[in-house]
Amino acid sequence: MSAVTLSDIPKEDSPQQRDVSVKTDPQSPHDWSAGKKAFFSLGIVLSSFTPSFGNSAYVASIYGVQDEFQVSINMSLLGISLYAIGFAVGPALGSTASELWGRSWITKGSLLLCLIFTVVSGSATTFRTMIVGRTLAGITGSASITPLIGICNDLYSKEQHAKHDTLVSLYGIAMVWAAILGPTAAEAVVTSHNDDWRWSFWLLAILLGISFAVLLPLPETYKAELRQDSANRLDRQGQSNLTILFKIGLGRPLRMLAVELVVLPCALVVAVCQTIFFSLYVALPVQLQREHGFSNYQIGLSFLAIFIGSVIGLVILRVCDIKLAQPKLTQRLTEVNEGRLVSPRERLTGPLIGGILQVISLFWLAWTCRKDIHWVVPLLALIPYGISWALLMLGMPVYKNAIYMAQYGASALAPDLILRYVMSSFFPLFTPQMLDAMTFEWTVSFFAFLSIPMAVLPLALYRYGDAMLQRSVYLKRQGEDI
Repeated sequence: MSAVTLSDIPKEDSPQQRDVSVKTDPQSPHDWSAGKKAFFSLGIVLSSFTPSFGNSAYVASIYGVQDEFQVSINMSLLGISLYAIGFAVGPALGSTASELWGRSWITKGSLLLCLIFTVVSGSATTFRTMIVGRTLAGITGSASITPLIGICNDLYSKEQHAKHDTLVSLYGIAMVWAAILGPTAAEAVVTSHNDDWRWSFWLLAILLGISFAVLLPLPETYKAELRQDSANRLDRQGQSNLTILFKIGLGRPLRMLAVELVVLPCALVVAVCQTIFFSLYVALPVQLQREHGFSNYQIGLSFLAIFIGSVIGLVILRVCDIKLAQPKLTQRLTEVNEGRLVSPRERLTGPLIGGILQVISLFWLAWTCRKDIHWVVPLLALIPYGISWALLMLGMPVYKNAIYMAQYGASALAPDLILRYVMSSFFPLFTPQMLDAMTFEWTVSFFAFLSIPMAVLPLALYRYGDAMLQRSVYLKRQGEDI
């Protein structure tokens, strides 16, 4: 078998190819009834929520796992880290697999496998079995994320861009809220069942079962002709489907990360943002328990402050979209059709605000979460932190998607997922040692200092985005295999 190089990686099917096949197919999802679309849209949103929920929900089981299996806190934290590692691999492989075998089958198969491995983890009688099950659940569950965004694109035509944008926004919001609500919901369920750590797994299994049931009747939305054409084109290179899966699934995103000047800064911002958030999973409960005597249930409730902030952040993003982005949408489409590479800098307003708020809120949290200051003060810091979380975690991908749109949007999203989950999977393992060596104040201050350059990157993209796009390999060579 010949060596696989990054230059061999084929591009995604163009929007023009998709339009032709859809118009000639009487079973086009575009022609489904409004009720049918709404039902499956609900399934998409729930299915994007559930795998991400599974990572943060484990927070409620950290100490229960430690006690039952008699392992160190770092070993117990592997339940978060290895599940997150799965998110670095699964979405890229799921995207390619959906092109080879269809979005519907891959999505439903991924959810079913994640359900099985979650049940295995929750039923485990040894730590090794639990960890292996968690890792496989992370890989399989996250593999549904990228096919789901493809299904969003399949359901609505260009003329229905408002409904499409709403569905994509709900898809993104669901993933953001899953990370925030996981500890709160899981702590409540675990506490109500006599602190049985396994109930965070059963809660996830229930949500996975519902998601799978809702999407079970979903027919294939990705055109078989395109899928077959893609497979034939790749098969002509004499490669197996498994080779194709890894070559395109991991190769194309890594190539974009290397050659596209806009992709790396966007991926770095969301990666650092999520790394800080995952580290707070570990640091904040320890500090609230130590300084204010919070119970596990109260610790879970404290994360609701981040949720409140995220709701405010979503409102800010929506206002920015209505006031700044939508008025320029027609001009933007005209520029794209004319082949002009212009940065949609109006999409960066939210991230610019979010970057500043993240720095302020982290310093606020770092130096107020102590006994001589009322506990409400540090929890109030979590509200602007939640605002920044939503503005950055949704705003940066939206900006990038506005650049690459349908043709390369999915591949441009994959580097975000790879980088952010690789980084965020390891930091929670170091957080206990950082707390011991540096104290909570300086640990969170370290994260605040780390977030300062992340606040500068959106500003750099705003200022130099046009020049960076002029050097884009993918946008300049549309229609070629790259």
